[in-house]
Amino acid sequence: MEITPSTTDVTALYEAFTAPWTGDPFDTAACAARGAQARQVAAAILAARVSTQVGHMTIVAAGWSLESSRQAAGDPGSPEWYASLGSHEDATLTADGGYVARDLWCRCGDTASPAGNWVRYEAFTADGMAAHGFACPHCRCLTQTG
Repeated sequence: MEITPSTTDVTALYEAFTAPWTGDPFDTAACAARGAQARQVAAAILAARVSTQVGHMTIVAAGWSLESSRQAAGDPGSPEWYASLGSHEDATLTADGGYVARDLWCRCGDTASPAGNWVRYEAFTADGMAAHGFACPHCRCLTQTG
């Protein structure tokens, strides 16, 4: 039986993590606690299923590295194979539940995608939030925000 965190638990961890941090960046204990919090929320997101709502974001993609998939026990795609992979190694979340091409830059031009229409995305690995930013709502590629 697969155990996955409830949406409420994942959302609570996520909202606590994304709230403004008021810690002292020169306080090593506070920074270590923030790092632990980042890994905790990442673990919950990576254990959740694709399409899980996490606060105002939705997990739209999650998976494993090619190396991990090759080392997994059983035939690729079999229940044994999936079980041996464990939690996802990476996950992408978006504000509108749509896909984001994280390896491409938008070429639509400034007039096609005004800043108010950009779609927020975040990417997580076991270490915490690995990337965040905005995607074009038209081509779904990353936008240059500044």
